Amino acid sequence: MDQCPHYRACRTNLEAELQQRDISGMNLSEGMFSEDLYDEVLIELTELIDRISPNDIRELWAVSRIDRQKHHFVIIFGNASYLCTCLTLINYGIICHHFFAVLLESEIAQFHIGILAKRWFNDRVIQKMKRSVMNVQFRLEMVKILVHLNMKPRLTLP
Repeated sequence: MDQCPHYRACRTNLEAELQQRDISGMNLSEGMFSEDLYDEVLIELTELIDRISPNDIRELWAVSRIDRQKHHFVIIFGNASYLCTCLTLINYGIICHHFFAVLLESEIAQFHIGILAKRWFNDRVIQKMKRSVMNVQFRLEMVKILVHLNMKPRLTLP
């Protein structure tokens, strides 16, 4: 999030971008992987939208660092999800700074907790919450059974 002031996001048109994109291969040094390079485009826009219906795309944003010419593209969908050409969300399960730059500019983009990968949540806290919910549900079921049997329930709910 602290990196997003170093980026500028401009809403763009999908058809126009597809017409002017020339696919140029990245020149990687031997032994280098594109995933290891910071702020590199890991997938071309045409490949990113290959299996996506244009009707599902709400907005397309071109995001670039203030000091660079190359763009990353962020696609915003109607269900509060997004895809970016850096693939940080897919590869690492974290939200990229390109999306945060769009989030500051877009009226449609939204942060939703469901975007985060489940592996980033503390399982112990989730398990404790599930146990307490199950405990309350069990107590409610017991009260219903006792009431159905015309017995006075002695269980108290937390």
